[in-house]
Amino acid sequence: MPSRAVAVIRGSSGVNGTVWFSQDKDDEDVTIKGDITGLKPGEHNVHIAELGYPNDGISSSSTWLNKLSTSPEMKDAFANIANLKAQNDGSLHFEMKGKDIHLNGRESIIGRNIVVDNEKTDENLTEAQNITRGRSATGVIAIAERIEDDE
Repeated sequence: MPSRAVAVIRGSSGVNGTVWFSQDKDDEDVTIKGDITGLKPGEHNVHIAELGYPNDGISSSSTWLNKLSTSPEMKDAFANIANLKAQNDGSLHFEMKGKDIHLNGRESIIGRNIVVDNEKTDENLTEAQNITRGRSATGVIAIAERIEDDE
C-alpha cells in the first residue's frame, strides 16, 4: 500500500512545481508539501480533481473530487486542499495536513489530478462557476517510493 505520492505540476506561462503526499498510517492525516513557481502573485485554490488526464494539461482536468461523488457543490468537496498565497515572485511553498485525503482505499487520490486555480475559491459560487475562472497548473498524482530520510 502506498505511503507516499507525488505530482509534478505543469501549467501555462512557465508554472512548474512538485507536490508530495505522505501518510504513515491509513487513519492519519496526509502530509502535503508543495513548491510551485511561476504563479501570479496572490491567492490560488489548490484542490484534487476527480480524474487525472496527463495528455491535455490544464484544459483536461475534471470536476472536483467529492466524497462519494454525490454533490457538485463546493461546500461538499473533501479534496479542497486550501486557498494558498503565492509570493510576489510567483513562488508558492507550503506544508500542511490534509484531512479527508487518503493514499489508499476507495477514496485514494492516486491517479487523480491536483489542480492549482488562477484565483482563490469563491465560496459563494458553485464548482462550475469557480472552474470557469481558470486554472494555472495541474499534475497527475502518482505512487512514489518511500525514502528513509523522509520520516
